[in-house]
Amino acid sequence: MNPTAIFLHGAKYASDFWASLGTLKSVAESGVRAMAIDLPGYGKTPALPYSDNNMRSELLKTVIEAAWPKVNSTIILISPSASGRYSIPFLDRYGTMVASFVAVAPIGVKDWGGPWEDVHKRVCALAVYGAQDPMAPDAERLIRLFGHSWKVIIPGAGHRSYEDKPINFHKVLMAFLKKCRRGPNGDHMVEGDQDLTRAIKEAEKDGSL
Repeated sequence: MNPTAIFLHGAKYASDFWASLGTLKSVAESGVRAMAIDLPGYGKTPALPYSDNNMRSELLKTVIEAAWPKVNSTIILISPSASGRYSIPFLDRYGTMVASFVAVAPIGVKDWGGPWEDVHKRVCALAVYGAQDPMAPDAERLIRLFGHSWKVIIPGAGHRSYEDKPINFHKVLMAFLKKCRRGPNGDHMVEGDQDLTRAIKEAEKDGSL
């Protein structure tokens, strides 16, 4: 069964950014369902009068629970930049609801103690950073927090690597999404590892693909 990718967004954008970048189209053409949501205060979602880690994690849990009956598939969560304020608290509390986590330079990694053991074992992660992003060293920390993890450092890209180098970003994202499956017992499956490794090497080449 094909997975479903749920895209969050950074502070500069709303959900429609992923459509304008061509990401949702590329993901759908690869056979993966794609959904992008407006976080509170962005796009069509009203701002919250108050929020903390508990509220933000509950909000994301509600979104995924609402999506699940419609898609009935494994969930991949894509979280760039400021959306780390939602994704990291969510992973702390409800991480096993998702099969995989694509961390696109999310905030909060530096001070994160890491997920619980079940999340560490069952959720695979991809850390995506631009080589010119001051937060790029977080990639090493992030991949140590997950038992199945990879990183890609995109040359010539800053904090918003997906915008600076969209071809490179899409290349590695597509390879990661294709391998994001869980077996009958809920464990991570290793299918597609070679394709992902190849895509990472290509994405890390100097210049755009």
